[in-house]
Amino acid sequence: MKNFPLSLKCIICLFLIQINNNIFSQGWFVQTANTTKWFHSVYFINSLTGFLSADEGSIYKTTDGGTTWVEKPSGTFSYLYSIFFIKNSSPLTGYSAGTEGTIIKTTNGGESWSLTNSIIDSIVTSLFFINPNTGYASAMFGIVSKTIDGGYSWRNFWTGTSYHINTLFFITTELGYAAGIMGRFLKTTNGGESWIDQSTSTEYYIKSLYFINENTGYASGGRTRSGGKIFKTTDGGTQWVSQEPGTFNHLLSIYFTNENTGFAAGNTGTILKTTNGGNVWFMLNSGTYSTLRSISFSGNDTGYIAGSYGTILKTTTAGNPIGLTQISSTVPQTFSLKQNYPNPFNPSTKIRFDIPVNSFVRLSVINILGEEATALVNENLSAGTYEVEFNAKNLSSGVYFYRMVADKYVETKKMVLIK
Repeated sequence: MKNFPLSLKCIICLFLIQINNNIFSQGWFVQTANTTKWFHSVYFINSLTGFLSADEGSIYKTTDGGTTWVEKPSGTFSYLYSIFFIKNSSPLTGYSAGTEGTIIKTTNGGESWSLTNSIIDSIVTSLFFINPNTGYASAMFGIVSKTIDGGYSWRNFWTGTSYHINTLFFITTELGYAAGIMGRFLKTTNGGESWIDQSTSTEYYIKSLYFINENTGYASGGRTRSGGKIFKTTDGGTQWVSQEPGTFNHLLSIYFTNENTGFAAGNTGTILKTTNGGNVWFMLNSGTYSTLRSISFSGNDTGYIAGSYGTILKTTTAGNPIGLTQISSTVPQTFSLKQNYPNPFNPSTKIRFDIPVNSFVRLSVINILGEEATALVNENLSAGTYEVEFNAKNLSSGVYFYRMVADKYVETKKMVLIK
């Protein structure tokens, strides 16, 4: 590339790095809506149907699990920072909101939208609806707005703080939580009429909330000087305990698929995962450097993340590399790489390995010349026992080796492909 200008070299290098990351990330693959607009929110109501909200009033819909996305007329040019649908509603009802106090509504599954009578005069940062009629919207300057008639009328409540509220999560029509900048954690037990200040520290800002039940919840965000932060409560927000996410990148969205398994995403393509209720978080390879702003899962394994410059990521393996399965979460005593089975094989075989501590694991296949044929695993994994399936349909018969590198552990074994 010596004849290319420096700026073009940088672009090419970043492109090649991203290609390389996509090869190894495997658990996340890119979808496209053919736009470079920033996506701010993603919401799936089932395995096939989902929605994206974006800049300039753009709303996109998929009915095939994200294979194709179609832009729908929203009737506004406001930037839409939040989108929320009421699952199992009939007709399918949803809301989206953003700049200039805009809140729009659909009653036909996102095919068309109309303005509600919002009385917020600032940016609407987050939406949360309990049913088609009862919902809440958060805004700047400590405002939370409520409707009980599907957006026909709204009532503004002051939360007791002048700081911006970034995110909402409601358990029932009465019990809900809000959070925002300067470490504001707030709780209501009377449908927003009044709010209890549960703040911990003014050094942080919170961008996303997710509650498993009325007592257990999580929050993600960041701090200017120390980067990403995750908090957990097990007593309904009375205490928020800081967890260590292991990243300096700010975390803009958090989502749990069950009481143990959760995901957080944020700046520079950061995706984190926990499988033990947040006690330990480990990095997943996203294959992108885009800012990731919103997470939505339609099941335990199938999920989506949306972000800047039209970025849409999908996983059908809970973020794990394709073919990789955690078969036990029991912590092994030592690192171990097992012999593949069957062996000899044609064309598929399985490889099992143990890791006693959370580690970055690289498991690769090497040919007889010592050249790497493929990488089967190149991810941060939590402690446990794993099995990965290797399909050698594109390789010729012969002797191959597979090597595992994790922490200070290195092990190589031989296998035979017979076609």
